[in-house]
Amino acid sequence: MNSNITRARLVEERKQWRRDHPHGFWARPEKNPDGTLNLLTWKCGVPGKDRTNWGNAVYPLTLMFPTDYPSKPPKCKFTPPLFHPNVYPSGAVCLSILNENADWKAAITVKQILTGIQDLLDDPNPDSPAQSDAYVLFKKDRQRYEERVLEQAANNRSIMPAPHLPSFRRRALSLSSLNVPRRYHLPITILQYLCLIPSLIGFLHHLSRAWSPPLFDTTHLFSIKSTPLVYSVANLWCLLAGYWSWLLTTSMVRRWLYQYEVSNAVIRLVIMNGLNWTLSTWICRLYGPDQPVVTWMVICGVLLLSNVCKLMWTAATSVDSKYRGKAAMTTSPPVSASSSTSAAQSVVNGFKLARGEELHYKSTVVRVLVLPLTVVVFVTMFAMLYQIGRMRASVKPVHMDISAKPHPAFTVNNNDNDNLRVMVAVLSAWTPKSIEKRKTFRETTMQLIPDPQHSGVTFHVQFIIGQPPTDHVRATMGTLIDDEIKRYNDVLMLDVSDKYEDLSQKVYGAMEWMDDYQFDYLMKTDDDIFLRWDTISQELKSLGPQERYWQGLAYWNIPPIRDTSNKNSEMNYPLPLFPPYTAGALYIVSRDVVHLIAGVGGPRLFVKNEDQNLGIWLFPYNIRPIHDRRIQQIDACEEDMIAKHFGDFGEPGAIGGTMQDMLANLQQGRRMCQGFRTSVCAMCYPCHHKGTNWREWNFDCHHTKGVTLLHPGALTLVD
Repeated sequence: MNSNITRARLVEERKQWRRDHPHGFWARPEKNPDGTLNLLTWKCGVPGKDRTNWGNAVYPLTLMFPTDYPSKPPKCKFTPPLFHPNVYPSGAVCLSILNENADWKAAITVKQILTGIQDLLDDPNPDSPAQSDAYVLFKKDRQRYEERVLEQAANNRSIMPAPHLPSFRRRALSLSSLNVPRRYHLPITILQYLCLIPSLIGFLHHLSRAWSPPLFDTTHLFSIKSTPLVYSVANLWCLLAGYWSWLLTTSMVRRWLYQYEVSNAVIRLVIMNGLNWTLSTWICRLYGPDQPVVTWMVICGVLLLSNVCKLMWTAATSVDSKYRGKAAMTTSPPVSASSSTSAAQSVVNGFKLARGEELHYKSTVVRVLVLPLTVVVFVTMFAMLYQIGRMRASVKPVHMDISAKPHPAFTVNNNDNDNLRVMVAVLSAWTPKSIEKRKTFRETTMQLIPDPQHSGVTFHVQFIIGQPPTDHVRATMGTLIDDEIKRYNDVLMLDVSDKYEDLSQKVYGAMEWMDDYQFDYLMKTDDDIFLRWDTISQELKSLGPQERYWQGLAYWNIPPIRDTSNKNSEMNYPLPLFPPYTAGALYIVSRDVVHLIAGVGGPRLFVKNEDQNLGIWLFPYNIRPIHDRRIQQIDACEEDMIAKHFGDFGEPGAIGGTMQDMLANLQQGRRMCQGFRTSVCAMCYPCHHKGTNWREWNFDCHHTKGVTLLHPGALTLVD
């Protein structure tokens, strides 16, 4: 037969054996002097069956495959020869499935050959003797025969691997007992200890912080609220994570060393350590530096789940035919050596975990998982209760006054007494996209701010942001925000939430901050709005200081959205209609209006959208907005606009260009909307053969009142 066929068959046999082989057996090709594998010669070990005279020992065997395998069977030879009726004095095995003239078939595998030889050890075939001494004793003096077998088994116990796969419930097996070469002992031990690196780093980090708690995070923007007690509790969870990680790694690596070659076990160990480090790092970054206890509780939860799965898998595999521990098994009747291939295929008909074995697993779960977890949870609970008690005893009510220590960059220059003074609040956020929007806002629309000496109007621009919504955002974006503040000095960070649903509180906080300054008007806009500062400054200069002034794109008789799937839904506002309000893209209010909102004490109702909230705040003072259609929030462009929205319209395709394009049009003397989408008319503009998208959206417009609904729906009240 072609040698390529023989080699391909033996390569497949080796692959199948490494993937799945009976417990206690071992088989591997012999190595040539140059280090390559000799697939034609395999060194094997056949364990004796449990509860027999051949048990508790492994008998070395050599498989020699002919070049025309599998047409012809391999030669099997015990080295040294065994005392057995069916083993020749040379060590060759006499078995029908190894005889090409008897029961050999090309489909018989190495696994079937070795299990067939194992069956033959305790069940000799007296009709086919190969060794006279053993045959005579077996037939005439069975007691003496069994004594010789026991002596032979005792001589082969030194090379026998451990009788059971290692698990949590047994003492750790030494590397020597797993037949690991000594040159691998140190690398494997080092790799095992590397599983403790994440827990060790976390323990040392929290220990240093417990000794000297930091006041601020690495960005120096936010105060750290964790106390030494919190870091001490986090250290307990670090120790628990290290303990569980060590148990899992040690148990798995010894199973791998038992089932696979050393190199494959080492590769699995390296991958497991890599997953451990990567997952621990990701969880630490996810929860940030100010939640040490939560971070390590999550890591311990992952390790707990892994250990439970490991124990369940161990319990399941320990009763399989290839993992014979204390499992009580019912096997098929023994087959004699003279039988055919069925002699090599012992079939397990059923198995059941012994009661003692089941109790052992339960005690293991309690000892290594439940008990340590219970101790750490109780310590954590009492530590948290102690800290809460101290906080109740020591904390006094504090009135937050964000205007008490304003950022020096926003101090108004008192020498500009002759100029009209306009505070500009630009709402922004902590997201990377918002950082890009602020950069674009500075590089485009702010280039149109006129010179105060020539225009007579001084603008003070501040981007308004709140506190980061999560510690992860703080950790990832804090450095960028800090650098931006130091570079531009135009970002005001308020002690309010930065979430979208808290926009009203952000606007209110900005007005509180501004109420301590002298100015004539407040302009509120967003970081994705292109403003015509030149037009606005001319109009405000000609208007002069006013009282009870409010200008913007007005809305009236608009009901709240009660659909919770809409991000602008409003479930907290009880009335069926909002008071008149202006769009958040741009509105201008006089100084006294800001004071009425932020400087007069009393409760404030906060709804989700800040533009609607402005109408609610001003409604009791009977201040109505002056409608200005030149402020737009839709994907349209009109030449006389003073505020153009560049929001999420899939730009630039949906609106025809970017803020840079609009600035270039103005700087080069072109029409402002040249190149932009002008096929639809803007809100409240005459259409003149243009599309009327805003009417299709069920809007109508009154020339003085502003935008309302074309077909109002049913009004709803909220209890």
